[in-house]
Amino acid sequence: MKKNIISLGDAIQKIINDIKPPTDSYFNLIKNNWSSIVGDNIAKNTTPLKIENSILIVKVNSHIWKNELNSGLGNSILFKIKKNFAKNISKIRWI
Repeated sequence: MKKNIISLGDAIQKIINDIKPPTDSYFNLIKNNWSSIVGDNIAKNTTPLKIENSILIVKVNSHIWKNELNSGLGNSILFKIKKNFAKNISKIRWI
């Protein structure tokens, strides 16, 4: 009978991957709570699309909203997401 031998690093990475929730679960948590995160007015004008390389990609309905969200307002939303939903989100890209 042949035993599978793996390196300690591979074993640790497997354990971390098994413990760490997949990006999809973070995205679903954010998407399902979007109105409570950003408020109804912003939620009506934005749609979270995906998480890519720790960046939350959000579609914005107009350039006016995009400009507003790229200012300080977007930073407060990112802070709220990191504090309450997904610490691994490093940035929000408003598109």
